[in-house]
Amino acid sequence: MQHGRLSLNDAVPPGLKPRKLALGLLAFVTLTALGILAAGWLGGDALRFFDALRAMPAGFLLVPVVYLLVDFTLGGARLHLWLRILSPGARFSTSLKTYLVNLFAAALSPAGAASGPAQLAVLAREGVSPGRGFAGMLLTYVGSLSAVIGLAVLGAAVILRELSAQAGFSWVQLVLLILALVPAGFLMSLIARPALAVRFSTWVLSVGERLGGFVGRFLVWGGAKLHRAAHEYQAAIGAVKGRWMPMLSLSVGLSSAMYLNRALVAFLIAGLLGSDTGFIEIAARHSMQALFLYFMPSPGGGGVAEASVPAFMAGVIPGNGWLEFAVLWRGVTSYLGVAAGAIATLTVFKRGFTRHHVPKAGEVLPEATAGSSQVEIQG
Repeated sequence: MQHGRLSLNDAVPPGLKPRKLALGLLAFVTLTALGILAAGWLGGDALRFFDALRAMPAGFLLVPVVYLLVDFTLGGARLHLWLRILSPGARFSTSLKTYLVNLFAAALSPAGAASGPAQLAVLAREGVSPGRGFAGMLLTYVGSLSAVIGLAVLGAAVILRELSAQAGFSWVQLVLLILALVPAGFLMSLIARPALAVRFSTWVLSVGERLGGFVGRFLVWGGAKLHRAAHEYQAAIGAVKGRWMPMLSLSVGLSSAMYLNRALVAFLIAGLLGSDTGFIEIAARHSMQALFLYFMPSPGGGGVAEASVPAFMAGVIPGNGWLEFAVLWRGVTSYLGVAAGAIATLTVFKRGFTRHHVPKAGEVLPEATAGSSQVEIQG
């Protein structure tokens, strides 16, 4: 660094500035503690939790190690799947670092707002252009969303089948299944046919303009967001030169494997607590919870994930040991990942955290580039 100018090595994304980090960490810890207390209030106690820890077999310590290795590998692979086409010189280590920083940034910002700019900053630092980095991130997000929706629909079908086998298939269950399938099927059709997404967003805009009032303004606002996202999605697809559908299928497969990896942890912890429920049913419940958490504004799902355990795991954990399950499950699948992401973030942006930079008049900050989603994507 010379003459006081900023470099990509030094730039810290706005969402990862020390003050925002402190506030985000406070929010995540506070909400998580409240969620654990809620789970404990509904069932479980701290003494039994420590008893479960003491009774834990030594071999169980391998579970978080194996889980993290698989999760980090798949998380890096699903982004690298696109980057190797969009930016052929990109290394797998770039995708891995980007995923780890994402785990940290998403956990410390509402609805993961800091995640996108943080990931773009990492990619830019590694030599990936903002346009191509954004395209890879967008296509990765579409694959992840497709996976969580598909698994949730399969999970709902499994649970409804179990209910029908126990007490007959009622019309209420049929309505619930339809309510789950129709929106999911429509969203998947928009993903599979980007031109349809553009037409749908245009229709929403026109309806909003005709209606006026509060509802009309809301539709215009939502339609404009969808319209921009649809065009960005089309541009990202164009950047991979016609290979998007087979690559998207592989991306969905990688994301599905990540969710099933988390479900396997839930299954093993449930067994440790004395549950005899099979993996398929626990995976079905976990997939529905994953869809529920996917759209939660809570930083990293903190609080909501822990508090929702009694709702999604009712009848699975013996003795209502929801506190024990919530802490162990989230400890392996969230808290450890956030800690690893914090280390990766401090490593990637170490200079930016230790030195203060004052830009010159008219100087464009790299973080400003990273924070913009409206970037031109060229083939």
